[in-house]
Amino acid sequence: MAGSVLYSYQRKYLQDKSRFKVGMFSRQTGKTFTTTLEAVLDCLEAEAQGRVSKWTILSVSEPRAKDALDDGVKLHLNAMRTAFEYLEVPFNADEKSYEVRFPGGSRIRAIASKPSTARGMSENLILDEFAHHADNRAIWTALFPIISKPGLKLRVISTPNGKGEKFY
Repeated sequence: MAGSVLYSYQRKYLQDKSRFKVGMFSRQTGKTFTTTLEAVLDCLEAEAQGRVSKWTILSVSEPRAKDALDDGVKLHLNAMRTAFEYLEVPFNADEKSYEVRFPGGSRIRAIASKPSTARGMSENLILDEFAHHADNRAIWTALFPIISKPGLKLRVISTPNGKGEKFY
């Protein structure tokens, strides 16, 4: 199914079931598209097995978070004709969380990335365009205890942004 819409390098990345993955892609090559497909497939598998899977996408900004849901997660689910609920939920006083919820309790949400946003999560994570996150070293420090929990998956994807930041 997924192979028909993906390039070979995207299929290879998607088929890698490693717990931790880092993907350095060129601009506009489908890194978010492919990684959101992985999260969707993981949630659908969990739902089919009576489990719950939760993913959070940390994006560079609130508009990019919304794009990850609209142009990735929702696009995949609509193509698969899968039932879901889409919500825009207040996250902090001045921010929103964009969420897709599945009937069995699984969820994929996307939020703007900040060190304070990252603390306290206990779910699979996608760091989208991580080289371009403001203060990505502090974000990594906040996330390290989370991703150390057994069983959680981490996807770090980005285009390069020089040598002075954590993605490099």
